[in-house]
Amino acid sequence: MSTELQRQRNRLRLMALFIIYPIYKCIASILDQNWATAIVMGFLSLLLLGVLIYFYIRKNPNRTF
Repeated sequence: MSTELQRQRNRLRLMALFIIYPIYKCIASILDQNWATAIVMGFLSLLLLGVLIYFYIRKNPNRTF
């Protein structure tokens, strides 16, 4: 039971990292006025967030936000 809980926590940490890092890079690039990187990282973070929402809805079809 605890190993399954550990797997879920590790998966959540990994997903959070994949969402938080591009957002952080986007904000840092905006402050640095590096617009190309800001646009790419912003698009990447939105894309990853959309993928996570898609899989969440697919796994739990009866839930609403």
